[in-house]
Amino acid sequence: MFVLITTLWLNTPIFAFHGAIEGKVHDKNGNPLVAAQIWLDGYTIGGVTDNNGKYTIEVPNHGEFKIIYQYIGFTPETLTVMVMHGQKVKKDVVLEESAIQLKAVEVTGRKETIHRIKTPEPITVIPQEAAEKSGASTLGEAIELEPGVELQTKCSMCNNTSEVSIQGLPGRFSLILFEGLPIVSGLASRYILAFPSSFMDRIEILKGASGAIWGSDAISGAINVTLPKPSNQLITKASYTYRNYGNEIYGMFNNSYNVIGITGMAAHSERGFVDLNKDKISENTAHLGDIYLTSIRIAPSSFYDLTFGGSITNEVRKSGVIVPEYQYGTIPNAEKISARCWNLWNQSRINSPIIPLKFKIAASSYTEDGIVENKDYSAEQKNLYSELSAMLGQFTLGVSLNHEYLYDVRLFEAYDEDNYGVGLSTPHWKPGGIEVFAAARVDFNSKYGEILSPYGAIKFTLLGLDFNFAAGTGYRTPSIIFGSVENLPAGYRYTVKRDTNLLSEKGLSAEGGISKLTTIGDLIVDLKLNSFYHHVSNFINTRLEGIDSVTQRAVFYYYNLDEEVTSKGVELSFNFTPYSNNLDLTVGGFALSPESENGHILPFINQWGADYSVTYRKDSELEFNITGNVNGPMAVQTVYKDGSVHHHNSPVYPVSNFNTSKKFGPIKFNLGINNIFDYYLKQHGEGTTEYYWGPIIGREFYGKVSVEFGN
Repeated sequence: MFVLITTLWLNTPIFAFHGAIEGKVHDKNGNPLVAAQIWLDGYTIGGVTDNNGKYTIEVPNHGEFKIIYQYIGFTPETLTVMVMHGQKVKKDVVLEESAIQLKAVEVTGRKETIHRIKTPEPITVIPQEAAEKSGASTLGEAIELEPGVELQTKCSMCNNTSEVSIQGLPGRFSLILFEGLPIVSGLASRYILAFPSSFMDRIEILKGASGAIWGSDAISGAINVTLPKPSNQLITKASYTYRNYGNEIYGMFNNSYNVIGITGMAAHSERGFVDLNKDKISENTAHLGDIYLTSIRIAPSSFYDLTFGGSITNEVRKSGVIVPEYQYGTIPNAEKISARCWNLWNQSRINSPIIPLKFKIAASSYTEDGIVENKDYSAEQKNLYSELSAMLGQFTLGVSLNHEYLYDVRLFEAYDEDNYGVGLSTPHWKPGGIEVFAAARVDFNSKYGEILSPYGAIKFTLLGLDFNFAAGTGYRTPSIIFGSVENLPAGYRYTVKRDTNLLSEKGLSAEGGISKLTTIGDLIVDLKLNSFYHHVSNFINTRLEGIDSVTQRAVFYYYNLDEEVTSKGVELSFNFTPYSNNLDLTVGGFALSPESENGHILPFINQWGADYSVTYRKDSELEFNITGNVNGPMAVQTVYKDGSVHHHNSPVYPVSNFNTSKKFGPIKFNLGINNIFDYYLKQHGEGTTEYYWGPIIGREFYGKVSVEFGN
């Protein structure tokens, strides 16, 4: 969904008129900014601009005030204004657009709701506040708030998160980044998607093939997770969440002193077994995990600054047959995996007046070991990434090096590859009211040679409507593949074989959108229609080779399809914000068709869906929120013991979540219900499900108490 504005509005005094601040808000070209937010710092008084960019804010008394101006995609402005008793002070404000740098999206200001950045590139931002209101406990759950984006769980031990599908393509075509660094893909995506949503500042989603911007794997799009930035004052937060299937504990501190800023976070989470049908086989993956993360920023001058940080994660996951701890390794289908992950990163910037430079380096390690299929199991992924970029006039030139090592004792032997990239991007040119952005990148892969990835985007306004178009290419090397493994009979496991000459997958994407943001009376209305088209060649498909009833193995074979694969569709969103009564209403939906040239529908991808969000604020301390979606059918394949494959569509089903919060000074209480109507995926009778197309734990109640000082 695209929610562009949440308005701060509480009743202004109805007694004597003390004074007002009025004026216009516009961009540097003189265009009025419609529905820009204005409020008095330290007061619950604010409003928005009208269709001409005009505003009027009454002050509660005479004196000096700080007034804050904000518009999504623009840098906020704060002015100090003196208002005498009964005086109207005129203040016109020019806001500057926020710059989007290569591999980094800069967004500032209050971001309580999901919104789209007003740039040629189709970028959506999901702030932490929106994730909290929806009841999302992990980053993976928060990502699903965006229409056309869904989690894909393709293994029974992946903590219910392994990949993210964007606009109908399988999850392996989506690149996941952490602070703009591509170090959490493949096996490590399980780790980042299971992060508590409290850890994030925001999630940025760029849809469409964007290899020129992000590099490998960004065929259907890229998802960037950013952390909270150090604040000028000490901020401490702590929370405890109790759920009927587990609990979470979270703590955080954030502060800056002179030239040093530091952010530290820690979390502990538990999820127990869920056995709704009482068959002693868990429907979910139980887990116990701890995460520690810190980030330090040093800015001794405006000429130079650096940020470095790291994280450590330890987790134990259990699935399958529910047994006592000592029986793991002796009972078939009782599985247990211990996972450890660490990340280190550094980002440095030299603001030279001649050639500004930016340097990034990061390293990550993800290891797993345990008992799977009654056998010892181990897997490992290591990444080393570095990047240097320079501003040459108006252009940005960047070079990067990425080394990746993978190993999985069940699926493939040790694999490693190196990738060297050279990229060039333009500034956001604005000739004649048209905004244009372009980028190109050449990658030199140690296994697959040279790969060229161009990208272009344009935005303009015509007849009062905002239009944007973007097109680009992307690629993916077949280092690791989570194919669409079908549902298997009870007790059966899969064996994977690969074509020894697999080719890299290549994609072409085009996106086009029309949007309108306006005010009708005291109602802010935002409409957005987006269409997309993805074309993939050398698509790696999964074919069932056979089934062995003696060893209880289903053998699957990965190979390149001779035919092309496409996904095309539309996304639509409506946002209504009547700021006079503290109500936000958002409705969104999508419809898509992911298929091969011969009309074969790609399995395990919802073909349509609709979602909604309603937020009501009774006052500044009490809030109610309902979010939900209707999930359309997806093609599902089930393998039977005789080797036959049954094709059918999953049912249409709704999921609704409720959350209410109340603040008492620094303390905040939340109560919520996820999956109100208790809809969950029933086992199909043939046995365990390796791929989940619906909720698996039914209705969930939770309560949360949090405390925050300094903000």
